[in-house]
Amino acid sequence: METIKLQEGVVLKRIPTDQFKTNLISVYFKRPICREEVTMNSLLPYVMRAGTKSYPNETAISKKLKDLYGAFLSANVSKKGEIQIFGFQLAFINEKYVEEELFKEVLSLLKEVLFEPYLEDRYFSELVLSIEKEVLREAILARINDKGSYARERLLEEMCGDELYGVAEEGYMEDLDEIDPEKLYKHYKEVIRTSQIEIHLQGEMDREKTLSLLKEEFVFPQGERVEISVPDLSFSPSKIKEEAEEMDVEQAKLVLGYRTHRSVMVEDCTDVLLYATILGIGSQSKLFRIVREKHSLCYYIGAGLESLKALMLIQTGIETADRDKVVELIEVLQGEMREGNISQKELSESKKMLINDLKSVKDNVFSLANFHFAQSFRFENRTFEQMIEAIEKVEIEDVQRVARSVELDSIFFLKGREK
Repeated sequence: METIKLQEGVVLKRIPTDQFKTNLISVYFKRPICREEVTMNSLLPYVMRAGTKSYPNETAISKKLKDLYGAFLSANVSKKGEIQIFGFQLAFINEKYVEEELFKEVLSLLKEVLFEPYLEDRYFSELVLSIEKEVLREAILARINDKGSYARERLLEEMCGDELYGVAEEGYMEDLDEIDPEKLYKHYKEVIRTSQIEIHLQGEMDREKTLSLLKEEFVFPQGERVEISVPDLSFSPSKIKEEAEEMDVEQAKLVLGYRTHRSVMVEDCTDVLLYATILGIGSQSKLFRIVREKHSLCYYIGAGLESLKALMLIQTGIETADRDKVVELIEVLQGEMREGNISQKELSESKKMLINDLKSVKDNVFSLANFHFAQSFRFENRTFEQMIEAIEKVEIEDVQRVARSVELDSIFFLKGREK
């Protein structure tokens, strides 16, 4: 991957590959997550995607994409650590298969999406905004109605209530009524002027031609770019926080939140990844084999890492009456890992799973793009081969050392109402 600075706060990352017939250009806006603007950021790319000056609605954009040999334009919003990311991906066929200069037309369309969104009376369309508000409202409601997702969000609210990571990724319904076309448009002008921006070009494209076109067409307004900093990793629980709620649920949801105190933005965390995998990622993990299979104490169970923020969450669906047994058993397994109760078989099976997952990333154009974008947050940019080598080097003693440093911070329990 080659990194090229286009202007202050705007970088291009080239990912040459001839593996796919499809090329991909991605534009990512990166901002520190902020309670005051999170909902507007969640709306903005979808409003921009809905129409441009030359293609004023989704029908016109869809027709243009069809003319570009079935190109595909998507908007997206996500949260990585304490950073909110939103932007666009435009997939299009490699020029050599159509024998015409397609990239220039593709770039022209994306340029309009970025710099000339459809406006009415100098601001965004009231109708488009109202539609996207309802879509976002439904997405937030769906998150609440999905009890597993709700329990996870509630755990993070309690665990990270004094940190930026506690802000909900998709925003808040109570903000929607306050966002009008003028307010969102003014925020858009601020976003393109002050965000950190990454443009990724993935595929088989002439370097000099694409670079020349990008420098010519993609000129972002100059402003003081926001700073993307490493999250505060110093939070250490003085005591375990425990919260519970009752709802009409058939299956109780239990979420445990841990501090690993290790972020990939600062150092190599391959040993943390192996620790989480041995403990709770995949059917070979201790949590799956012992809590679910051996003791039949849960419907599902698994661990997940937020490696930028140095968190690990364990999520499980259980019977309400089994809450204490499950917490105790999870803690017993954690304690055993701290004592070094990790077999070579567990280590090798976890390594094999991670390496296979890593290799499979190369098989899909979007998976590969997401991998390279995630790499841009790491303390060092690694190739697939370097990452596999790092996984192979981890020993049981390394995993044990991680286990001794991980701390349980918070527990959230969503239980059924007593009948």
